[in-house]
Amino acid sequence: MSTDELLDVYSADGQPLGIARPKRDVHARGDWHRTFHCWLVYRDATGRDHMLVQRRASRKDVYPDKLDVTAAGHLQAGEGSEGGLRELWEELGIRATELNLHFIGQRTWIDDAEGIYHREFQDVYLLIKDAPLTAYTIDPVEVAGLADLLLDDLIDLFAGRRTQISGQMLFAGTSEPEEYPVTVADFIPTPNPYVLKVCQAARGLLAGETVQLIFPET
Repeated sequence: MSTDELLDVYSADGQPLGIARPKRDVHARGDWHRTFHCWLVYRDATGRDHMLVQRRASRKDVYPDKLDVTAAGHLQAGEGSEGGLRELWEELGIRATELNLHFIGQRTWIDDAEGIYHREFQDVYLLIKDAPLTAYTIDPVEVAGLADLLLDDLIDLFAGRRTQISGQMLFAGTSEPEEYPVTVADFIPTPNPYVLKVCQAARGLLAGETVQLIFPET
């Protein structure tokens, strides 16, 4: 997304203010705005559950080369979840519909890294998609690579039961995944167990349970 793209501005309690500002101004001022987060998950033929995470591109203004949600982006002025579908297509070449998305809640996030003031209402979704890493079209401008990790391994990592796990990473511009070690420090920092809670929600979804809202946090 260009820094000139317009974003709707909200009050701290989530009420639209009827104002749209360029993204660069929103981040400079610390205005509240909405973003889209989508975590891709699947169950393989052996019954093991997986989650895909992206490695952010080196050119990103904040947290370059860190691991993050599978696909994410800012919702432009006037957009709803359809804006998230645009992000899925632009970053990973995924065509999906709103019916494919499983909403698990809206998370609030405040971060002032690198002098950029993030005040976000993050609409968080799960998407079930069983496909090899090579089936995705990775946009190298936004995404350095896409990693496939076992869900149980991720849960153990963020629950503190393990210090390192490994999975398969497909780097942008390559055709073969490679083994990739992962620690908590490889992810963008979060002040709460965000990834752990999403993993637990994903495990329930893949087990056929009714999706429960896990945000806002209580």
